[in-house]
Amino acid sequence: MINSPKILLVGAAALGFFALPPKSTAATAKVTTNLRPRETKQLDDNYLEELLLSTPDPERLREALRTLTTYSHVAGTRGDFDNAYYVKDQLLSFGWDAIVEEVPVMMTYPLEQPRLSTSFGFHAKLSEDVLENDATSGTTNWRNHTFLAYSPSGVVTADLVYANYGKLEDFDALEKLGVSVEGKIVIMRYGECFRGLKIMNAEERGAIGSIIYSDPQQDG
Repeated sequence: MINSPKILLVGAAALGFFALPPKSTAATAKVTTNLRPRETKQLDDNYLEELLLSTPDPERLREALRTLTTYSHVAGTRGDFDNAYYVKDQLLSFGWDAIVEEVPVMMTYPLEQPRLSTSFGFHAKLSEDVLENDATSGTTNWRNHTFLAYSPSGVVTADLVYANYGKLEDFDALEKLGVSVEGKIVIMRYGECFRGLKIMNAEERGAIGSIIYSDPQQDG
């Protein structure tokens, strides 16, 4: 059991504020007041769009993203902890009341790098290359631990079945074609739905393993 900082909600809400230049404070307060449900005054859509587009400071946003992504921050790790306190300190600097609440949660991590091989001798790297022009690409061993949290340990060998995005309609389409995934390993693309739902959909139809990959056509 690990004490993991509760930062997801705070972090998501705070990132936009990291991009605000100091001069935007008064304008933001004014808009917030005018948007209260009981107010009768209606703001012009064009004015709101102009305000939202002109308020963020791109350099401050880049700085915040650079800080948050410079090192690995897998849930429950030191990087996750440091990011939580970075977000808290930023909110305090804006005049907000902010605390970090540590919550005991059950976490799972692989003891070694997972392996993926085929019957014809292909062995997947399961990790991205270290790039000379990206100082953050080789700073952590977490890049080599390709896993889905809470997946059980084990070794499975079976035929592959492609299931597109792994959505319910994708499995329904396979069923209509007479293709069963029972006892098979299902390979699915990232996107369209949460990765955990992809695994659940495959498992509920009898699959014994799943592979999720980023389609190069959609992943830059």
